[in-house]
This record gives sequence, C-alpha cells and structure tokens, in this order.
Amino acid sequence: MSFMRKFLFTLLLLTLLTACGNNTTKTTQAPPTPTTNTTTKSFTLSTKQKETLTSFFQYFNEGNYEKMKDFCSKDYVNDFFHKNDVFGFKTAKLLSYDETNIITHDKEYWIPISLKGEPTEDSSSYDKNSKFVEVSYYVILEQQTNGKWLVTNITSG
Repeated sequence: MSFMRKFLFTLLLLTLLTACGNNTTKTTQAPPTPTTNTTTKSFTLSTKQKETLTSFFQYFNEGNYEKMKDFCSKDYVNDFFHKNDVFGFKTAKLLSYDETNIITHDKEYWIPISLKGEPTEDSSSYDKNSKFVEVSYYVILEQQTNGKWLVTNITSG
C-alpha cells in the first residue's frame, strides 16, 4: 500500500472513530443505565423516599397531574407532563417496588417498579387489545439540596 493510501485510510479511520465517539444526541425519554459509580443495593427506602414514590403514583392513579408535580423535578414536569398524559400514560397505579435491586448512581436512586396504567394511543406501551397494561420501569429519585426527594425520571433502564 502506498504512503498516500495508508495516510487516507488512517485519516478515514480516525474520522469514523471520532464521529462514533462524539454522539451528542440528547434523549429525554430514557437516560442510559448508569455504568460508572453505580451500586446495586438492597435496603429499605427512607420514609421520605417512600412518601415521594407512593404519593406520586397515588395522584397519577387519580389523574391529578397538578398534585403529581409536587413530587417531580421541574425538568421532569417540562419534559413529560402533557395536557392528557404523563410519560405516555393517562393514569398509572403503582403495583410494587423492589427494594432489593435499587441502583444508586451519584445522587440518583433507580428503583425498580411495576405499574398498571392506561397508555395513550401514541405511547410505546399502547396495546390496541387492552385499555390497561402492566409494565416495569425504574423510577429515578434524587434528593434535592433542601432534603426533599423528587422524581427526576422514569425509564426502562
């Protein structure tokens, strides 16, 4: 291979590696599962964490989006609250949460949950054969500087 061909090949390879390594596409639907500084723990959630989680879903089950906002970060409200749904669901009932597989990442607590909800027609969870679906997600709670715990995201992982 001539010097020029080797040079062009190397330049092309570096360009491809650089382009693949600098993906800056932002998604607000589901943050990636944390891969660094993470720990999976089994422990009992604090009273404040449980209150945030259960209150959020109590109001979600009632379709009371305004009261739900009290338990969410501003970014979550801006990204996922719509006129007739939150996170693609009209209503959602918390069926269970798993304290044996909580993932901690920095200040975030990724809590595995199961819910039964009524998805909107444009939701990825929509099933034309069933008004309600049961799905599993992670609810991400983060403690704020004032000590309050808020839902900052819901993700499939």
